[in-house]
Amino acid sequence: MAFVWMMAVILPDTVAAETLRWKMEAGDRFAVELNHSTKLLNDTVEIPHDTKLWFTWTVDGVEKDGTFHLTQTIDRIAVMIGLPGRDKLNYDSSEEGETEELLQTVSTMMKPLVGVKLRQKMNDRGKILELAVPDKALTAIQNNPLIKKMLPNDSVKNVFSNIFPEFPAAAINEGDDWSTDEESRSALGNMGLSSTFTYRGQKNLGGRQLHRVEVSTDITLLNEPHAETGADLDLREQESTGTIHFDNQAGHLVDLCIHQKMTIDLMVFGRPVTQKIETTQQLTMRSDKVAGSLVDSRADRVAD
Repeated sequence: MAFVWMMAVILPDTVAAETLRWKMEAGDRFAVELNHSTKLLNDTVEIPHDTKLWFTWTVDGVEKDGTFHLTQTIDRIAVMIGLPGRDKLNYDSSEEGETEELLQTVSTMMKPLVGVKLRQKMNDRGKILELAVPDKALTAIQNNPLIKKMLPNDSVKNVFSNIFPEFPAAAINEGDDWSTDEESRSALGNMGLSSTFTYRGQKNLGGRQLHRVEVSTDITLLNEPHAETGADLDLREQESTGTIHFDNQAGHLVDLCIHQKMTIDLMVFGRPVTQKIETTQQLTMRSDKVAGSLVDSRADRVAD
């Protein structure tokens, strides 16, 4: 007994390294909600803009090497736009009969995307291997200059790969970190995104043992961003924090929340302008194998 007690004192508690992997089967379905909130701030004006998308994920098949074939169906889109000097505009694709001219414009932009099915291949580490966007959706984007600015082709294709973590091949211990590098397009021009993920161990949330990953992202403006915006600009300050929860037993992501702040100095027609941008990306994922559309059970809308 004394020997056992001594060994317990001498040897520290150890926690086994974890191998984080997606585990899905053909026929699995998931309700996914993605909310992207943006605030543009300067000395006199704050302009909020929220876009929320509801997806149904369906696992069409799984290859022997663990590659998943998925269909993502866009079930619904809701948009809130804040305009200086007037009430906020709220558009929801589940509601019919928009009468206001600006809402009709938003409807024209968003409606072609509702019902679109995106075909995706992803490995069991969460890396997006392929994402095919139907020609009909791409044509709608190309024919509408406003939505093209918001969602250029590669932004549609990278909407998940830019925020989903790609897990390391090896097992990880609490405190381990890893990095990924991506490129993306935005209204600011081409951007380099360098993300660092840190594994923070397990946490019990809502009766589920979830794995917690923290993420921070550094943004670099690439390829003469003024060509996209019509103004010279410089990314002066940035801050990024985020948290991801993953259910390793069930084998899928549960939620993520990423906050970013940027301060940009612009020179517009020879006049210096400082623009602050705050963005929040939130995603939740819920398993649901019940037949029929999942959208009927999700009645939320973008908050007023």
